[in-house]
Amino acid sequence: MMPPPENQPQPEPEEEGLIVGLDAATPVGSVALATADGRLLATTRWEGRAPVSKRLLAEVARLLDPGEIDTGRIKAIAVTHGPGTFTGLRVGLAVAKTLAHGWGAALYGYSTLEIMARRWPVAGAVVCVLLDARRGELYSGVYRLREAGRPELLREDRVEPAEALLADLERAPWPEIYFSFCGAGAASTRERFDQRLGARARWISPPWNGPGAEALALAGAADWTAGVAGIDPLGARPVYLRASDAEKRHPITAF
Repeated sequence: MMPPPENQPQPEPEEEGLIVGLDAATPVGSVALATADGRLLATTRWEGRAPVSKRLLAEVARLLDPGEIDTGRIKAIAVTHGPGTFTGLRVGLAVAKTLAHGWGAALYGYSTLEIMARRWPVAGAVVCVLLDARRGELYSGVYRLREAGRPELLREDRVEPAEALLADLERAPWPEIYFSFCGAGAASTRERFDQRLGARARWISPPWNGPGAEALALAGAADWTAGVAGIDPLGARPVYLRASDAEKRHPITAF
């Protein structure tokens, strides 16, 4: 192919697409930005006494400085849809849906527990993710990590007493069990898990043992690049695993 004449304007190379990850499912909030080919560009993380939702939009605006990043480059929004705190899930998903609609981007929703498992960079490991569900219960999910792609779900996400999870793990045929935990309720069960599982319980250390939007952004990048269809923003709903008090009182009108 002949090169264009020198006096003809050269086409600008297309700017690479960007993926935004939003996580407001727990008291530790985070936002991350990655390229479509899976390079993490930036991440912000915060924790405080104020609801994580109050900082979410401000952190998104700070990360996506209008003077630095053209929002037309945003190809997908990845968000945790649950389980987690009821307010955090609702606000996080509402922000993600609004941004996806406004920017014409795809929307991807992921289990909070799956995303926490993805943060542990050890292919082949079996990760049991624990979150404090209060009321004496835990949110739990068990995954086997892969070299690439989504982790293999070995035990579906559920809300349950620690004893129910322990009984299943004691019978599990998996050679190694890693526990990723977050929250006071989950941390308080560590001694009991150690006593019952012994050497099979290997606790992941910070910073890998909590939530993080960087894993969300990278998961969204992988799915967008692979051509995975996003979810309809109008139909996206939180996955609570159990009904909130508001839903029990008003099952028809609750979000």
